Amino acid sequence: PTMLQHDMETYRQRWSAFGWHALVVDGHDVAALIAAFGEAAATQGKPTVVLNSEGTRLTPSVVGFSKSGERLDGQLARRQAVMNPENTVFSIKRFIGRRYEEVTEERDRVPYQVVSGANSQVRVGLPNAGENLTPEQISAMVLGKLKTDAEKYLGETISQAVINVPAYFNDAQRQATKDDGK
Repeated sequence: PTMLQHDMETYRQRWSAFGWHALVVDGHDVAALIAAFGEAAATQGKPTVVLNSEGTRLTPSVVGFSKSGERLDGQLARRQAVMNPENTVFSIKRFIGRRYEEVTEERDRVPYQVVSGANSQVRVGLPNAGENLTPEQISAMVLGKLKTDAEKYLGETISQAVINVPAYFNDAQRQATKDDGK
């Protein structure tokens, strides 16, 4: 089995022992910025990758805001990125738990505005959202979409999640990611 299959099997065993459904999210460490989510409770004895609201198994970790201020998540946000790059956020994991001074190179790689907030906290300036958002808020939006889609697919509430983070994350980044999931 692949590493993901092995990990999901481990999660399934741990969570199903308690009779819980868990949302397994592996989106913070994927080069293509894709989040895949699965049900870790037993589904015919095996972990299953569930479909999102668009009917696919992959959800881009992208959040955007339309001209009217409507929030778009996943594939919808990705589709509008070419015409509305200053209001479409991707690669947000690069900014999570980091100070503004630490992300000089990363700021130059994205088309959206990255600004300094209180205590040199990174903020993303999104004109169509009408406010500056933290990377943690944006990441929480991605996780919220995954949770909502999984709940619709499963027909029940998900109250527990396992979120993988890159091994290179420091303590502040790990804690910020944990906070995203709350």
